[in-house]
Amino acid sequence: MLIDPGSEADRLLRVMKKKDFHLDAILLTHGHFDHIGAVEELRKNLSIPVIMEERLLAIGKWLDVNGEAIYGTTAWEKRPRDMKKNRVYFTKKGDVLYAIVFGSAEKVFVPGAGEVDSVTLLGSDRKIAWTRNGDGIEIEMPLFRQGAAPCEHALVFKLAKSSGRETE
Repeated sequence: MLIDPGSEADRLLRVMKKKDFHLDAILLTHGHFDHIGAVEELRKNLSIPVIMEERLLAIGKWLDVNGEAIYGTTAWEKRPRDMKKNRVYFTKKGDVLYAIVFGSAEKVFVPGAGEVDSVTLLGSDRKIAWTRNGDGIEIEMPLFRQGAAPCEHALVFKLAKSSGRETE
């Protein structure tokens, strides 16, 4: 995948040929000329689709709400191995842990969460019910009327300590 190809299609085509690169898509983060100038020439020469504007707008809207769980974070080193099966992914920034939840489970368990004093839902002022459960935290998924959730596709819970001690 090529992200924001800029405006030098000829140069990109030469480099791709020289390095034997094969593309299956072009991703555009926005429509400014300095990002999209090479798109038509690349598409014509390589026969690859440009990912739709709707998808990019949806990603941007989700990041407006949940960007703090993505930007400047790292993967949580204690993340469970079965997170793909459970559709819950984890990032960490400083002493804050983020649980990115896809799907509609009734509860989400975050094993090994350490000392947590608060659980909030990004993009919402709704109080989130949660309990300590063994070595982890169990979060009750809030119910929203259709279209009333802070965002589509995935909810993000922020697990933090108000005491300033580092979470594990």
